[in-house]
Amino acid sequence: RRSVTYLAPDAIAMLSEQIAPLILQVMTTRAELGLFRLCQQMLNASDTPGWSYVQSKYPELVQNDDSFFASVHWHVVRLSLLASVLCVFGSAVLGLWVYRLPIVIPMMCILAASLFWRYKNNLYEQGFRASGQIAVSTVLGALKLLVAALVFSLLIYWYGIWGAVLALAAVSIAAGVGYEWVYRRPALIRRVTA
Repeated sequence: RRSVTYLAPDAIAMLSEQIAPLILQVMTTRAELGLFRLCQQMLNASDTPGWSYVQSKYPELVQNDDSFFASVHWHVVRLSLLASVLCVFGSAVLGLWVYRLPIVIPMMCILAASLFWRYKNNLYEQGFRASGQIAVSTVLGALKLLVAALVFSLLIYWYGIWGAVLALAAVSIAAGVGYEWVYRRPALIRRVTA
């Protein structure tokens, strides 16, 4: 029963990422949906180093030591920049020689630019969890889902698959900025959890 509260933010976060394919399948062709899913998979693979690193530090994050969190933050930022470069390079190789889809390269350049904020989003979400602030994580996740639904719907309607790519990057950046902004405002967090 206690673990259900920890499951809610995960379920909401997964929905905010999966809402794009649901909207795309209604508004675009099957080929465009497949292309977007390919880009989404490469982006998710690029998320893995940051996610794995933060998870490996989670037991220490639970101790709620600000200097340790700052150290993890510094490593996450560096890791995100390296992942962005590798994401662009890897997607160029896959796009040109494996999938024979050169259009993947500019799409992945846009998405790779959001990795810095995706890494931060994950770090701050885990920071909320580690300090027992599950309610804050759940509220932010729900807001992210609502924003994602709106942004994806509008941009896909206006620009098709390019709208989906732009929306994914925009939502990732907005989420990273939002999570960090809330994390650095303890008074706001106390109001949410009160």
